[in-house]
Amino acid sequence: MTGVQTCALPIYLQGARIIGVHYRGTDKRQDAPRVPYEAVASAVIAQAAREGGDWKLFAASDEQAFVDFMRERFGARVACLDMRRSTDGSPIDVVQGDNRRKGADAVLDCLLLSRCDALLRTASNLGLCASFFNPRVLVVELSRER
Repeated sequence: MTGVQTCALPIYLQGARIIGVHYRGTDKRQDAPRVPYEAVASAVIAQAAREGGDWKLFAASDEQAFVDFMRERFGARVACLDMRRSTDGSPIDVVQGDNRRKGADAVLDCLLLSRCDALLRTASNLGLCASFFNPRVLVVELSRER
């Protein structure tokens, strides 16, 4: 499939404080202001300082460029699921492909985000649902719906 790239989730996340980041990009800019990647990185740094000690970053996004940016910025601290992500700005949810797989990937991202020690999220129902699965997770909203 064109416009799609994958990455794998390392097992080493256990034992560290986990900062989850859900970045909804592609077509979400119609509903909420787009958050610059650098602003998300700054929020991660601020949260890491609050967490203290060893921390890792779980990145959930529909944009491969976001995952790549987080990896460039935070290196081996970054983990993500192996799934389809847009590499050309096209929304993944409307691209032809295995809808069952796309749905399962979204649910897994949501559940893993709910297990993080802190959740930094842009406007999106997926990030919101993660907080429903774990009402005690600290949520930092990076944007709001218009």
